[in-house]
Amino acid sequence: MEALRAQKMEIVFIVDDNLIGNKAAVKGLLRDVAAWQREHGYPFTFFTEASLNLAEDEELLTCMEEANIQT
Repeated sequence: MEALRAQKMEIVFIVDDNLIGNKAAVKGLLRDVAAWQREHGYPFTFFTEASLNLAEDEELLTCMEEANIQT
């Protein structure tokens, strides 16, 4: 994240064929990303693609929102 910030990036597209394949792991990652974003004034807007079953997991949706990740 610091390397992206050093390059003055503002928009980041996350490319992962199965980002939510391991929901427990990605929720932990997203919580860390959200904490970093809060601490640094939300310098990034992240974008990714995800399958529709993402909408079935309210906690995962909340984690993505808090990390400022758009789908």
